[in-house]
Amino acid sequence: HSTATSYLLGGNVGIGTTSPGEKLTVISSTANTWATSIENTAANGTSFGLEIVAGSNNGDKALAVRNKSSSDLMVVRGDGNVGIGTSSPSSKLHVRGSGGYLKFDSSSSDGTIKSDYNLKLYADDTGDNSSGYQNMQFFTAGANERMRIASNGSVGINNTAPSSTYKLDVGGSIRSTTTAPS
Repeated sequence: HSTATSYLLGGNVGIGTTSPGEKLTVISSTANTWATSIENTAANGTSFGLEIVAGSNNGDKALAVRNKSSSDLMVVRGDGNVGIGTSSPSSKLHVRGSGGYLKFDSSSSDGTIKSDYNLKLYADDTGDNSSGYQNMQFFTAGANERMRIASNGSVGINNTAPSSTYKLDVGGSIRSTTTAPS
């Protein structure tokens, strides 16, 4: 057969090829189209799929996990960028969504963020400029805000609205265990 739909060669299965080199080899004859699509549909009609695409440049999707409506849930591009909730990630890890946050869940140790160089955290100033945005907020014990760095540069501890008059605005008593210089 010159164009086999499926082909078995020495235990390897080929789809679109007569000479599969791996346990499963799928070849698409059309450039820049989905070459492989694996779909699983549950009894309730929920469907998820894994699709692999052969792209023409490093920015093309190489691997996509999709739901039934063909929305990308996760994408790995040829340049190594990974997108969760976005089909065009602009960095090594790009998370987008209405509740977009990273969760570190460990039963045996602390969650850690580490950088071998400077660690920069910032709220993007290109979005909504209202007073409720562009703050960095720190929480403990669930939804209890303990500290905020406001967009005006003031730091509030136990204060969700630090005044721009003060660089440090503490809601409560302050204790120092060192003697202040005279």
